[in-house]
Amino acid sequence: MKNSLNRTFSLVIASSIYLLVGFVLIQAAPTAAELLRIKWVNVPAKPPIGVQHGTFHSECMDRKVGYNIYLPPGYEIDSDRRFPVVYFLHGSAGNESRSIQLSKHLHKSINAGEVPSMLMVFANGGRNSAYIDAVDGTVMPETMIIKELIPHIDTTYRTIGQRSGRAIQGFSMGGGGSLRLAAKFPDLFSSVVVWGAGGVREFDHIPVAEESRDVEKTARKMPARMAIMGEDLAYWQETGSWYLLEKNRERIVGRLPIRIVIGTEDFSLDGAQVVRDRLAQLKIAYEFELIQGPDHNINKLYEHSGLEGLRFHARSFGELSE
Repeated sequence: MKNSLNRTFSLVIASSIYLLVGFVLIQAAPTAAELLRIKWVNVPAKPPIGVQHGTFHSECMDRKVGYNIYLPPGYEIDSDRRFPVVYFLHGSAGNESRSIQLSKHLHKSINAGEVPSMLMVFANGGRNSAYIDAVDGTVMPETMIIKELIPHIDTTYRTIGQRSGRAIQGFSMGGGGSLRLAAKFPDLFSSVVVWGAGGVREFDHIPVAEESRDVEKTARKMPARMAIMGEDLAYWQETGSWYLLEKNRERIVGRLPIRIVIGTEDFSLDGAQVVRDRLAQLKIAYEFELIQGPDHNINKLYEHSGLEGLRFHARSFGELSE
C-alpha cells in the first residue's frame, strides 16, 4: 500500500513538473516584437531640404511611430492648395530615415519643372517585417500604415486625401511591400513603383531556408519570419501578392498602373521576373525596366530612373500628360 502511494505521489509530481516546464516554455516563446527589436522612431541627423520628421501614436501597437515627409517649395507659399502624395517603403534593414536622400531627386525635379509639386512620405514599416501584420499582433506594419499613418498624413498636411492623389513605391522589402499593399488595397493607391524587388511567389508549403538563394542569411531571418507569419499555410497565402493580385484583379486592371525597375546585377532580378510573369499571366498591364549595371542599390536605381518613376506617379495623378 505504501509503495503504491509513493508511486502515485511520484507520478503526480512528475506530471506537475512536466506541465510547469511546458507552461514556462510556452510563456518564454519570444514574440515578433522581441525577435525583430524594431526601433520605431528614428530622427535623421541632417534631413535634406524640405524634409521634416514627425511622429504619431499607433493604436494598433500602442507606441509612437516615426515618419519623414518632404514638403515642396510651393507648400508654404500657397496655403489653400492641396498636393498629391507618394509613400516610400524602405528595405529590410531600414527605417523612416534610411532613404530620405531620395527626396533630393524630387526636389530637383520639381524646381526644374520636370514633375508637378507633390509630397513624399517615408514610412517606418520595421526591419524585416515584410510589411505584414504579425500573427501575434505585436508588430503591425500593414494596419499601422493603412489605417493610421495615411489618415494621420491626410489630416495633418494638405494632401489630396483620396486615391487619385495617393501613390506608393518602395525598395527591396519595401518594393515587395508596396506591390502587396497596392494589390490588397487598390482603391487607396493610383499607382505603384517597385524598385529592386521580387516578393511574389506561390505557396504550396511554408518555405524553408534551404530553398533560398542565400541559405545562411535566410536561416538567420527565419525565426523572425515565422514569428510574423506563423505556421498556418493559409495565412502565408492570404497575405501573399501572388494571391492578392488574382483576388483583386478586377479592381486592379485598368486602374492601378504598375512599374517595376531593377538592375542587371541585382540579386532580386529573378524575383522581379517572377513578378513580371505573374502580372502577364493575370493579364495585368505593367511597365518593366531592366537597367544595365546597377546591383541591389536604391540610389543607383534612382540615378538612372528616379525621374521616370516620379513622372509615372504624376501621370496617375492626372497632373502630367503622356
